[in-house]
Amino acid sequence: MSETRTAMLPVPRRAPLRPFPLLLATFCLALAAWPWLMPRTDLPASIKTPPAEAPVALPLPPLDSLRQTVQRPLFESLRQPAAKPAMAPPQDGAPLVLGRYRLLGIVGSGGRRSALLAPLAGGASRLLAAGDMLEDWRITQVGEADLSLMRGSESQTVALRHAR
Repeated sequence: MSETRTAMLPVPRRAPLRPFPLLLATFCLALAAWPWLMPRTDLPASIKTPPAEAPVALPLPPLDSLRQTVQRPLFESLRQPAAKPAMAPPQDGAPLVLGRYRLLGIVGSGGRRSALLAPLAGGASRLLAAGDMLEDWRITQVGEADLSLMRGSESQTVALRHAR
């Protein structure tokens, strides 16, 4: 008969239970949870109860006393106001429309007239006919030598300069 040998493997022994690490972990968890589990008794009374009335806002100073804010703006480099673009004076005495446009001329084609306006600040000229809008003004009429605008109850008529 053949003899079978089985190898005997050593059975690992269970490590003895050590209570100290388990107690230390429990103590650390309880210490970490302490602020959330215990009631707060050390808060001042002003925090526990809401105020009886809302705080009163202080009055603002008059705007005339805040001139330094305009003269030395916070968000400009060197705290100097930004330079305003210089408005070009009307060339050749051309009449002004709304103080911001020069009326260069009136063009007629096929029985319809249009006014040629150039912005003083620079940019492309515009050709506008009756019914068109210029800013918040409506052009009501383009005559042979004048331009009429209306905004609500206000109206303005600008005449072309006559040659001498």
